[in-house]
Amino acid sequence: MHRKKQVPGIKTSFFSKLIHSNHRISLRESILIVFIALMSIITIVIIGVRSIVYEKELTYTASSIMLNVSNNILNELDTQLNEIERLGNFSAQLLQWDVLNHEQFNQMHYNIHLIKMNRLLQGAYLSDMDGNLIYSRKAQDGTIVTEIIKQKTPHSTPQYYESIHDHIVRLDHSHFEQFDPRNRPWFTLIENTHQAGWTDIYPFYQGERWGVTYATPVFGNKKIIGIFALDLELNFLNDFLTKQNISQHGFSFILNQDLNLVAFPNQWPFNQIKKAPHQLINIAHSSLPLISKSHLIYQKTKQLEFEFEHDGKEYLATYQPSNHIDEKWLIGVIAEKNDFTSVIKKVNRITFVICLIFLIFGIALISMIVSRIVKPLKFLIEDTEKIKNFDLKENIQFSSHIKEINMLHDALESMKYGLKQFQKYVPKDLVRQLIETGQETKIGGARKELTCFFSDIENFTTIAEGRDPDELMVQLCEYFEVVSNIILENKGTIDKYIGDSVMAFWGAPIPIKHPSMHAAKAALLSVKAIDELNQRFQKEGKPCFHTRIGIHEGDAIVGNLGSSERLNYTALGDTINIASRLEGINKTYHTHIIVSEAVYENIKETYDCRLLGSVTVKGRHHEIQIYELLN
Repeated sequence: MHRKKQVPGIKTSFFSKLIHSNHRISLRESILIVFIALMSIITIVIIGVRSIVYEKELTYTASSIMLNVSNNILNELDTQLNEIERLGNFSAQLLQWDVLNHEQFNQMHYNIHLIKMNRLLQGAYLSDMDGNLIYSRKAQDGTIVTEIIKQKTPHSTPQYYESIHDHIVRLDHSHFEQFDPRNRPWFTLIENTHQAGWTDIYPFYQGERWGVTYATPVFGNKKIIGIFALDLELNFLNDFLTKQNISQHGFSFILNQDLNLVAFPNQWPFNQIKKAPHQLINIAHSSLPLISKSHLIYQKTKQLEFEFEHDGKEYLATYQPSNHIDEKWLIGVIAEKNDFTSVIKKVNRITFVICLIFLIFGIALISMIVSRIVKPLKFLIEDTEKIKNFDLKENIQFSSHIKEINMLHDALESMKYGLKQFQKYVPKDLVRQLIETGQETKIGGARKELTCFFSDIENFTTIAEGRDPDELMVQLCEYFEVVSNIILENKGTIDKYIGDSVMAFWGAPIPIKHPSMHAAKAALLSVKAIDELNQRFQKEGKPCFHTRIGIHEGDAIVGNLGSSERLNYTALGDTINIASRLEGINKTYHTHIIVSEAVYENIKETYDCRLLGSVTVKGRHHEIQIYELLN
């Protein structure tokens, strides 16, 4: 039966430990900190969210956004109108100074040039006070049409067409009702004011488009002798207003003094309006009560920013007068207040969810703490299982605030490091077997069927003479690295390095199928890899290593040999001696790899071998047939 322990009181030393950032806290301290932190965080969130987010601040932010949109529209409008004014005034001065003469074709081409230069211009024209007119305008098909109207020829007017793209000019004659520019708004504006200015919005010549005109008087001898005018199409403002991002239900618009919409975006509520072609939309339209109501409030209060209510919803509105056209235009922005203040409702929902979560956390606090402990322990258990299987490649990376778990993790990592170093001295499969079986390492051996491999460097003694020992050692280690990796990759066990020789075998400590096949493959790969290594040695001015290999298969005693303090896992017996002798016989036949008849019988179906003959190996009385392993 387990007895429950009471949680001890908080000691002063506990808080002093927390001052040091590198301190690993205990399990008891971890539980206490989690509980305190959880209560503190929930309290701070509940108080902080409700105090930071409030309606007045959001309303102020919304008004700032709307005012910024208003300013963007105003700046765009000012930029385009200022450009038109500059062109109009400059052109009138050129005419007045006779820099640009009044000859028809010169004036026609000048007008065309202005229209091409400014994409917003619909028309450019020059009229004298008698009503004679040179008028260039954009047609709906993309061409620029220039019409020369003379009051003395009322029913025949030549028309010149110039394509914007291919600059083709042609002359045509059309017959239509006599047009008198003296009846147009821009002409009467100059007659009445004698100074440059903007007309109100009106339909252009032939009623194709609507817009405004900037007219400039041309003086001669201190009196007006003509009028130069530029038509500005207002469709560009509609596109610009559509791109303004205000809110989900926010929109902007421009009004003139007659409360007609000069420009509006292609969105709600304007996309619900049905109007006849070339008809201006008045805000008194049945589909625009929201704009009508907001403008009425603006007229009464003259406030540029205000709130109002419509159909049970609250709205924000801003109005700004334009600096052009005698301040007859108003830029308006309207947005539903809920688009901005809806976050308060979200905060209330979040507050409720937080309180609910706090209640659940309070109930499940112990379960959560246990989970924080168990999760890293599972990683450590998995790591322990990998160590049992002698899988030491991967290191588990995690961090825990619990001191005991971090200590256990560090201990496992230290053990893995020690085993990694240990396997460099003892065959890895042997270590894995000892770990898996739990056997005690002791002196002794067993008879097993092995395939033994011996390699040696030809004339190594001669090569070593006169060579710097350090350089020779580095080069030899590179050689061993290549041969050893190939043997290990082909499931071999490296017994030892004897000077420049390598002794390895297959079949122990873990039995494998077809050990001779693995040994033959390792021998061929070793010769190939050493040839590649020699190419680099030759470029570096180092001597080449030519390897001779002998392979034999048979019974051998394999096990731990040595004393109680130091053991060596090795193989003994006639099989080992024969493999060593076969390696030496390569010198007689000038070959690289010689295998015994026992090996040949196992690999002949897979590899090509050449019979060398029969030899009597030292230590044996009977001859054995030997073969050269080719490929």
